[in-house]
Amino acid sequence: GDTCSARLIPVIPVGDGERLIIEGQEENQSEVIAYPIPFRDEVILKYRLQNKNTDFRVFDSTGKIIATGTLNDTEGEQIIDTRKWIPGWYLLEVIDKTLNENIIVLVKK
Repeated sequence: GDTCSARLIPVIPVGDGERLIIEGQEENQSEVIAYPIPFRDEVILKYRLQNKNTDFRVFDSTGKIIATGTLNDTEGEQIIDTRKWIPGWYLLEVIDKTLNENIIVLVKK
């Protein structure tokens, strides 16, 4: 299986839907990796974050929230049990305390 990763980039809303991207130092960037992609019974989130207690949500293809949780530490792994999920695609959303947002597409076999 493959992995999918994303780097959180600080963004400040300016107005009328415009955003200002703030470049930071690499060691201050948050990162979330989801694997394996595609998955079957579980998906593993490996993360390095700037803040503890960062929440995540998983949406199905209709936009319904099917899973929620909290990444308690600034670095670690979180296993999401997906045995009850039907095959298809899902969106994982991670939002840290500074409102940095990260979205990863997940695919279940």
